[in-house]
Amino acid sequence: MLSSIASLLGLSPASDPTYGRASLPLHAVEQQMRKDPYTCGDSRIQTNDGHTIYVQSWSPQSSTPVADLVNIHGLGDYGGRMNIAWSKGLVDAGFRLTHLDMPGHGRSSGLHGYFTSIKEMVTAVRATITSHVSKLPPTTSRKLFILCGSLGGLVGLTYSIEYGKDPDYPLHGIVILCPLIMPMGESRPPYALQVAAQVIRWIPGGGTLAVAQANRGKNCQDPENEKIFMADPLAYSGPLRGSILPAFTVIELPIDNVTAVASGLAMLEGFEWLQTQLHQMEVPFITMHGDADLVTNPEGSKLLHEQARAIDKSIIIWDGQWHDLTREPKQLEILAAAIKWLKERC
Repeated sequence: MLSSIASLLGLSPASDPTYGRASLPLHAVEQQMRKDPYTCGDSRIQTNDGHTIYVQSWSPQSSTPVADLVNIHGLGDYGGRMNIAWSKGLVDAGFRLTHLDMPGHGRSSGLHGYFTSIKEMVTAVRATITSHVSKLPPTTSRKLFILCGSLGGLVGLTYSIEYGKDPDYPLHGIVILCPLIMPMGESRPPYALQVAAQVIRWIPGGGTLAVAQANRGKNCQDPENEKIFMADPLAYSGPLRGSILPAFTVIELPIDNVTAVASGLAMLEGFEWLQTQLHQMEVPFITMHGDADLVTNPEGSKLLHEQARAIDKSIIIWDGQWHDLTREPKQLEILAAAIKWLKERC
């Protein structure tokens, strides 16, 4: 009972900031990617805002990887749950595939499903690249790419705008799937609920309450994928949570930087900011979106392609595909398009 109350209020046990998630068994995909002909190296890294981030890298066992590819997962997910066809396909194509579990997700620290801002996620990606990927043996091309989707797409684009041209750790390209630039109308919480969340965040302990339903039932055409996700203890399938911690804004987000921000509000502020900054995107990219997406609006990908100042930019709108392009009927065609684009830039 006491532990349930502590979890509700966001009070993490001092002995385990992951609330027990770090000790959960490996996913079947993780088990397969640790066996011949693959190899896995993992680590726990510290961010400068106090999180412990779980990172794992999957590589071909018998050859030097051609390039590094960092995967940024979506809302409620975690890196090791990537579709096995995509996991094997990318590593078989020669890429060293690195996954991070973002704050509040997977085996990283934080109340499950809880984060304070998009900046918190960007900081985790930055630490993954500077404290994990940079320490790995060099690839043949010495190039670095990002793969990201949905909420991860929002994070990956924000990271690219802020750090893409960093001379020490430059990005050479980013593959973006169904990014959260514009939500579909039915996926955006009603205005009244947004106002209620703004009020709740001022209540001590109230910021961690779940106040909005996440995008359940809208990700894949095959309902079996939803059942698998819901049964996975490392995946968060509950409603969106909030935060009572100080909000770390992304550059100049129009919010009070000493005020708590709910996870849902953090995403709202994040994509509203991103919509005003798309012209700053200079990193080469391909964005791919399903035209039947029920969660994120394909018009967001179109707007990105139109406004980004990147010279090397591509867009593919996939007919009849829903939100999670790595699990949709055309997943192998989409994977092939991603690998082709990456290899042409190695």
